[in-house]
Amino acid sequence: MLLSLNEEFEVVLEEVDITTAPALYESYRYIIPVMIIDESIKLVARIDAPKLRRALAEGYGPKV
Repeated sequence: MLLSLNEEFEVVLEEVDITTAPALYESYRYIIPVMIIDESIKLVARIDAPKLRRALAEGYGPKV
């Protein structure tokens, strides 16, 4: 889903395995997947295309 929006938004995707860091695991284990933009949680669990598009627009703005 994220890749399909790549034409609209300039996105850098970083996948993190929370099982390798106990602090991350404790923080996020019940809400994955998590989308964080500029160190702020924007979306958690059950992410759909409209929510994702809205979060990207607010966090990144359109691709120039």
